[in-house]
Amino acid sequence: MRRILLIAVMLLPLSQAMAAVTITAVIESYEVVDGNQQAHMRLDYSSDADVRAFALDINSDNGTNMGDTITNFLRGESIDPSIVPGKAKGYGIFPGRFRDFINPSVPDWDDLNYMPVTPWAAPGAENTGLGWPKMVVEMGTLWATGSGDINKPATSGTLFKFDVNSEGAGDCNLTVALNALRGGVVGGDANPLATNLPVTIPIDFPSACTVPDCVGQTRAACLALLAGCTPAQTPVDNNVAGTGQALRQVIAQNPAAGVACTGSVTINVVSYPIVQTSPIYVNWQAHNRPQCWAYPRNCRGDIDGVQTGQAWVSSADLNLFKTAFNKAESAMPANGYCGDIDRVLTGQAWVSSADLNLFKTAFNDAESLVPTCGTPPDTNYWFWCAPGGVCPNSP
Repeated sequence: MRRILLIAVMLLPLSQAMAAVTITAVIESYEVVDGNQQAHMRLDYSSDADVRAFALDINSDNGTNMGDTITNFLRGESIDPSIVPGKAKGYGIFPGRFRDFINPSVPDWDDLNYMPVTPWAAPGAENTGLGWPKMVVEMGTLWATGSGDINKPATSGTLFKFDVNSEGAGDCNLTVALNALRGGVVGGDANPLATNLPVTIPIDFPSACTVPDCVGQTRAACLALLAGCTPAQTPVDNNVAGTGQALRQVIAQNPAAGVACTGSVTINVVSYPIVQTSPIYVNWQAHNRPQCWAYPRNCRGDIDGVQTGQAWVSSADLNLFKTAFNKAESAMPANGYCGDIDRVLTGQAWVSSADLNLFKTAFNDAESLVPTCGTPPDTNYWFWCAPGGVCPNSP
C-alpha cells in the first residue's frame, strides 16, 4: 500500500506538467464586405486543466487586417445560468480594459469599450488591435466560489469570434501565438500551461467576383452573365415600365457593374404591365395591348384613368362603358375594350352584363373603398401605367 502511495505522489508533478491547452482557429464562412473579401473566424480552446487566463497574439500576413469588431465573448464574471438566469460561464475579465473602463464597485459590463482586445496604450500593443494586421487579446476569469466549482468556466468552448479582411491583398496566413509579456496561458495555480501554440492556418479567400454589366442587355443575356460568375449571382427581377426601350431589356441594376459580388443582383427589366403568364395576358395581347387595362383600377371600372372627386369609377366612365356595352367585336368602338372589366368574352360581347355588375360595385365609391387591381390574390399585374404614358412598351 505504501509503495502505491509513493508511486502516486511521484506521478503527481508529472501529470500536472503534462496539462495542456489546445487553441484552434476556425474559418466559419467568407463574405464580401465593402468590396473586400472577409473571413469570419472563431477561436476555440480545449484544456485538460483549469485555465485562469489567456494572453494571445493574433497576426495576419500579406497586407491583410483584422476586422473592426470582435464578438461572441463573455463580459464580466463567470456565473452559471442555473445560479443567475441569463448569465454565462467563461472568460470575461480583460485586465487592460478593466483598468480603464470598469468601476469595481459598480461594474458596467455592458460598456462597449470593455472588450478583450488590449488598449493600444498598453505595453506591447503598439500599432495593433482591430483594423490592424495584429491584435493582442487578453481574457481572464473570475467566479464566486460559494457554490463550489459550478461557476468555473468549462474546459472547452469558444473564446470569441473576429474577422480577417483581404484588403485587396488576397490569401494570407493567420498565426495565433502566446503573448509572453502578458503571461501566455495561465492555469488555476497561476503557473503557465503548455499549449499547442503557435499555430498557423491558411486563409484562402474565394476567387474574386465582380458584378457584370447588364444594363442594355436583354434579360436572357443578363441571366447568362450572372450564372457565369464565380460564385454564380442570383438574379432578382424588378419588372418596370420603360421609357421607349426594347421589351425585356435591362435598364438598371443594383449593385452596379464592377463592384464585388454580394450574392444577388436586382435588375430592372422593361416589361409589359400585364404578367405574361397570367390568364388575361392573351386577351390583352389580342386587343392590341390596351393601355387602359394597366390603369390601377380599370378592373374595377375606371375606364378613363381619371379620378372625379373621391371616385375613380364615375359617370364619365359610365358614359364610355355604354358605348361598348353588348357590342359585337366587329362593332367595338375605339377604346371599347377599356370597358372589358372581367377580361372575358361573354357570347359575342367583351363588354357584357358581367362587366356591368362589377362596374356597379365600385360606382361613385371613395378611393379607400376600391382596391387596386393586383390586390392579392390577383397576380395579373407587374405595375401600373398613367394615361398618355409610354406604357405598354413596344416589343
